[in-house]
Amino acid sequence: MASSNVGLQSFAWRRVHGSGQYLGREELQADRLLPLADLLRARFRGFQMPPTALALPASAPSVHSTIPTSCPTQVYVNGMPAPGALDGGLQASDLAGAEYYSGATAPAQYLRAWAACPVLLLWLKP
Repeated sequence: MASSNVGLQSFAWRRVHGSGQYLGREELQADRLLPLADLLRARFRGFQMPPTALALPASAPSVHSTIPTSCPTQVYVNGMPAPGALDGGLQASDLAGAEYYSGATAPAQYLRAWAACPVLLLWLKP
């Protein structure tokens, strides 16, 4: 729980001083009936769902398999990497806050060294 509280304090600070897009508890509650992925697409300008294991069968060829054109959205829940978090388990009602960064504007601890990938930070209710 302490980690979540620290994360929410950081979220509150970044919401005032940061350069991302933010949804607080009130906004999330107002849109709680939407599936989380739809809510994020509607409220975060430029948001793209990260690919999932269910997106293509393993044997399906892809023109993007050898030449990546962009890096996928990196998803974190309570500050921890959570690549499958948007695959249906989380709902807006589970969240105290959400923040989205289109790339290099993300907090340093969430940036990848090799690319300025979009970053989605989700904070669970304590």
